[in-house]
Amino acid sequence: MMNKDPLHVLLNNPSVSEILINDFDKIYFECDGRLQKHNDYFSSSHSYLMYIEGLCEKLHRPLNREQPFLEMNFERHRYSLIYGELSSGAPLLSIRKQVMNSLSLETLVQSGWCGPDEAAYLQTSVQQKKNLLIAGPTSSGKTTVLQSLLNLTGSSERCLLIEDTRELLLPNTASASLLAREFKSGPIAQVSLEDLIRRALRLRPDRLIVGEVRGAEAYSLLLALSTGHRGSLSSVHAANAKQALLRLEMLVQLGAPEWDLRSIRRLITLSTDAIVVVEKTSEGRKLKEICEVKSLEESGIILEKVF
Repeated sequence: MMNKDPLHVLLNNPSVSEILINDFDKIYFECDGRLQKHNDYFSSSHSYLMYIEGLCEKLHRPLNREQPFLEMNFERHRYSLIYGELSSGAPLLSIRKQVMNSLSLETLVQSGWCGPDEAAYLQTSVQQKKNLLIAGPTSSGKTTVLQSLLNLTGSSERCLLIEDTRELLLPNTASASLLAREFKSGPIAQVSLEDLIRRALRLRPDRLIVGEVRGAEAYSLLLALSTGHRGSLSSVHAANAKQALLRLEMLVQLGAPEWDLRSIRRLITLSTDAIVVVEKTSEGRKLKEICEVKSLEESGIILEKVF
């Protein structure tokens, strides 16, 4: 089956979380954590290119040889495009849909994501304003877990959500969301996550929430947390707790290249209480482990596995 707009059904299906297009007749989508091939497609390569061109016009951003990458938020979706010369000949398109109905921690337990003991630990950690880092590989459910923990915060707590792609929902009306601007267009300046973290500290936050730490902003975030801001929630791309610590070390070095490794590890120890590791298995997304950051020794940061 072919259609002038084969994405319409997928975009309007709340069960579809992501759409991936490799060519006019190669459309895939993720539903309930499983990647599937769409039975619909564009009528031709030309039709697909016209769709891409119309999309770029809506986003007010060009996609060409000079600017081969495009990443923007539009109508509650995140669009990522790569120019055809850098792929197999056709532009690559990824559409990630914002989760409108966030899952509660109780729902995650019912789905088998974790057991009641692990859930109780996470709930207590949020209530005690521990700084939690959610770690996991691509599509492992980091954002879902981050949102479920964010929903456990108090109704009067002011959470400042800092993201480069809008994915998290505000837990209450006292909270606010800040979105980075990762490109410069004429006189419009770039605004980084690091810029937003620094400004957020002046907005009386009870908690700092960073969707994903992936650059020099790690230094500013951990520095803020180590000097009194508690209850932070953030995520990082890593397969396990030790790898998450290593990634944090490398990211902090980007923001503070003059710091030695022991000072960086000391900063991480002071600002991180526990690492929650998630994974994607053949049975679905699961909690892999929870490790507490205990101390800094000569050999490095000491972790203690709680679950």
